[in-house]
Amino acid sequence: MSYTSTWLDYANRLSQINSNYMNYVNSRTSSSSGSRSSYYSSSGGGSIFDNDPLADAPADATTNNATTDNTATNNATPTTTSSAQTYTGGNKTISNYLGEKITFDTSYTGVDFGDNAFHFHSSSGTLTVGNVRDKLVDFRDSAGNVLAKAYAANDSGKIDGRGYAGYQFIVGVNGGANEIYAGSSGSTLWGNSGNTSDVLTGGDGNDTFYVGKNDGSDTINNASESDNVNLYDVSLSEIVRATESNGTFDIGLSNGNTIKVQGNDNLSAKFTLGDGSSWRFNRTTRAWQGA
Repeated sequence: MSYTSTWLDYANRLSQINSNYMNYVNSRTSSSSGSRSSYYSSSGGGSIFDNDPLADAPADATTNNATTDNTATNNATPTTTSSAQTYTGGNKTISNYLGEKITFDTSYTGVDFGDNAFHFHSSSGTLTVGNVRDKLVDFRDSAGNVLAKAYAANDSGKIDGRGYAGYQFIVGVNGGANEIYAGSSGSTLWGNSGNTSDVLTGGDGNDTFYVGKNDGSDTINNASESDNVNLYDVSLSEIVRATESNGTFDIGLSNGNTIKVQGNDNLSAKFTLGDGSSWRFNRTTRAWQGA
């Protein structure tokens, strides 16, 4: 049975009521380097490799401020160097990340990510870390506490973070068919843009799944009530179908792509649209409700 019309009618009414409240906008560009906003300040997530190459990395010692360029080359393999960078504020760029630890010696407000870069935000500016494909980004505060660890794949295929804590941002390769598993402490997963089908699977923590209207027909598994399905550039008018059967949602978009979300909790994962409005499906009442 389809509940599209019920959801859309209710959504339209509630969107009008909350229009002055909902001012958060997830945006993306039409290019593959578009950014996905995601704000987290605690560690969690999953490592990508059986042996964590950063686990035995040297402790941060003498460091230099992040500069506008880092011109050394790297063969796009997960490596750790003994060097380190310290960010003290302002708009800075590490254009060719080599695997060094990054110390954030100022207030940390969150991170967003694109196809081949992570953007770490402070109250005074943004540190952009580029050329991150197939590298593990280790990001800590001045006391050595992990703020974020992130990984962006270089090739499509399986990216398995299960059983590991610490790597909470996992990005698939652009245009590839990615199979991404969340870590054990909460992860943010994005299969990247490109009209291919990705499979994103949640873990034990609170996970966020990013899916855009031009990201292909993606499948999300093991989405719990505490998780967030962020349809970052999808508007309500672009949803032409939203059905639920035996724990699986089938969401059809006007461009022909579909998003399937599987989860067995009575309340579904939170679905967040591009305008910031959020919804859950209640399996008891068989109705959508604001989240």
